Amino acid sequence: MKGFACWTGAATTRPGEIGEIAVPANIFPGYIDDAALNQAHFSLDHFRIGDLGYTDDDGRIYYAGRKADLIIRGGFNISPVEVDTLLSQNSNLLEAACFGVPHPTLGQEVWLTAVPASDQAITLDDIHGFLRDRLAQEKW
Repeated sequence: MKGFACWTGAATTRPGEIGEIAVPANIFPGYIDDAALNQAHFSLDHFRIGDLGYTDDDGRIYYAGRKADLIIRGGFNISPVEVDTLLSQNSNLLEAACFGVPHPTLGQEVWLTAVPASDQAITLDDIHGFLRDRLAQEKW
């Protein structure tokens, strides 16, 4: 999708790095009579749409959730969609979902709820072990 990009701040993300999806300004020229919104959403001739995504090595964009749905833990932005997608790949889980809860020093903490896929018990250590190799440590 030529011209589309993912951004962190004013820089284009590297493949696999999550950023805000941006479209060329000629697709959406801006808000009428709202300079503050235009300033908040435009950078480098692109309009940041409020959705998160990442690109692959070929430049294809993949959706990773809404920016407003982020869990912000100790200054790190965590996409629940990214974590949930990984948890769905764990064959020991029938269902799982993560969410943010208030934390006194980190701002938010990542919690999850899970349903085991079988009669065998699965522990939080098992889930951490699964995520450890697939997700940056600050996200779990």
